[in-house]
Amino acid sequence: AKPKRGIVFNCLALAIRDKNKKNGNPVFVLDSGIEVKINYERSTQEFYNVTTNDGITGFCMKSFIKVL
Repeated sequence: AKPKRGIVFNCLALAIRDKNKKNGNPVFVLDSGIEVKINYERSTQEFYNVTTNDGITGFCMKSFIKVL
């Protein structure tokens, strides 16, 4: 099974967006070092679908999530 957790890295803050596009509306901003759950079934080639520990779900660019 694929690892289900990732951590925000390589940036100071990372937007969680409502769509899997760069122009998606930010719904939340994650600080660097925050851990998230990765939902592979809903992820795309460029974006992970993630859920925060507070239950906020959306899309983040894969290049800023390091899989744990």
